[in-house]
Amino acid sequence: MPMQTAHYKLIKPFQTEYYNVDDFNKNADAIDAALNTVAKNADAALAGIPSLSHQIWQSSGTYTFTAPRATTYLVECVGGGGGCTSSSSTTGGNYGGGGAYVRTMVTLNAGQSVTVTVGVPGAVAASTAGGGTAGGASSFGSFATAPGGLANINNTSSNNMPSAGEIRLPGKPAYTDMGSSSSYSTGYTGSSQYGTPTLFNLGDQNFSYTGQTGAGAGVGAINLSATGRTVNATAGLVMITYVA
Repeated sequence: MPMQTAHYKLIKPFQTEYYNVDDFNKNADAIDAALNTVAKNADAALAGIPSLSHQIWQSSGTYTFTAPRATTYLVECVGGGGGCTSSSSTTGGNYGGGGAYVRTMVTLNAGQSVTVTVGVPGAVAASTAGGGTAGGASSFGSFATAPGGLANINNTSSNNMPSAGEIRLPGKPAYTDMGSSSSYSTGYTGSSQYGTPTLFNLGDQNFSYTGQTGAGAGVGAINLSATGRTVNATAGLVMITYVA
């Protein structure tokens, strides 16, 4: 009688035996069945591992989130970036601060609806005298609210700390460094946890700038009289993360 392997009982012919197609086919069927069992067990194990799902709103406005299941949701909000004063070829303006950030856990029932608000970006004033507007607050119903970035600030704290939430961070302040004359300054706009600060330069009678990136970034002083010098702060953000 031929020998067999210890685990799957595959046929092991003796050295003195001739090749037997039936024995080969039996071994192939045994291997196929064993591999199929392993694959089914792996699929069943992977099916039991939860996956994370995300939903993100990045354009200013009002939306509705309907909970797909009864569970706890991770909610993150960033307020819109703050606006600023305008500037002239010789006078630097103040910059906009970054939107605040809040993160909290919210338990919802399946089918429960929550209003989502993404804060608008602050506007640039038409003059150096002020008038730039603050960024709008971003919120997830009454559960979490992140205030927008303050307008027209200069080397001061944004001071827009959220009032509630497990993690609360104010927007980063704007910073301006005046040069040796009033016709030259450099500065950074305020940024949020999801926004990048922007470097602004005033020189040669015109402001140059790069655009803001990310959510809740403030805007720098802009010389609106210079051709093409238009730029805005960025809108806020609301993001939901949950186990699907």
